Formats: sequence, C-alpha cells, structure tokens
Amino acid sequence: PSIDLEMDEATRVALEKQVATYYIEAKNAQGEPLDAVARFHLKNGAILDRINILANPSEAAMQTAYGTMVNYVYDLSRVEDNHEAYVHNGEVVASSSVKKALSR
Repeated sequence: PSIDLEMDEATRVALEKQVATYYIEAKNAQGEPLDAVARFHLKNGAILDRINILANPSEAAMQTAYGTMVNYVYDLSRVEDNHEAYVHNGEVVASSSVKKALSR
C-alpha cells in the first residue's frame, strides 16, 4: 500500500506537541524518559535538538511512530552540565524548537 506523506500544518504542529510531551514529560517509575534511546543520549549529555515528523516512511516506522524521528546534539561545551542536569534533576535538556513544540 502507498503511504501518504502529505500533512497539513495543524496536524504537524499537533504531532510535534505530542512527541515533545512524550520525550520531555513522559517518565517511567524511576523518573526517567520512557524512551530507552532518549535515556542513553540524555545520560551522556546530549540535547534533544529536533523533532522530525515523517522522517522515516518505512511501513514499520509509520505504524509505530508515524515515521517520527528525533535528533540529539552533543555540544561538547555543555555535555557535562547536561549530564549533571539529567542525572541529578531528571531534566531533559531540549532545544528552543523542541520547547516551542511543547508549548503549542
């Protein structure tokens, strides 16, 4: 079956908000993000940098996450501070664009 990769702006904004909420606010019993890959990168001092809706149009990715992927950035001048904020305060360090998506 063909996959429709078109999406109106309101739908894109709504999906970005849901993804930002999942990555920043949804936590497991230990107070860590639900996503194992997020835990790995954040523990290592990365910044949740970007949400990419429809980035992976494979059938499996479309069924599990509507093709959504996220990017992490390792800013070497901030890695230690980000790691400490995550480990000691449970803070998900995110870019301004991800925070903006959360507040929409």
